[in-house]
Amino acid sequence: MRLRTSRGGASCATHALRGNEVGGAAAGAVRASGAPGPGRGTHGVNQSVARTALQSALAKSPEGRNRLQQWIVTVFSRIGYHKTLAAIANKHARIIWALLVKGEALATEAVA
Repeated sequence: MRLRTSRGGASCATHALRGNEVGGAAAGAVRASGAPGPGRGTHGVNQSVARTALQSALAKSPEGRNRLQQWIVTVFSRIGYHKTLAAIANKHARIIWALLVKGEALATEAVA
């Protein structure tokens, strides 16, 4: 087994033996309060939602895209894949925040 080394160059057998564990807690653990513990947290969830939205928008024909999907394709063509994922996550967060503040329900477009 090869030991990992820290930035200082000293090997740390404890971390090498733990594998994916950080600080003694398993990655993806949940705290007693219900909040995500050490590990991925909600970062992976937000990325997968944005990734799905991007793939869905790119897969549709230009005539079948709604306003949000048209925006996603335009942003993707301007700034690239990873920045588009961040922009989609930001847009979703702003939409959700506005809905919560106004106390409104999400008005989806009719699917034909």
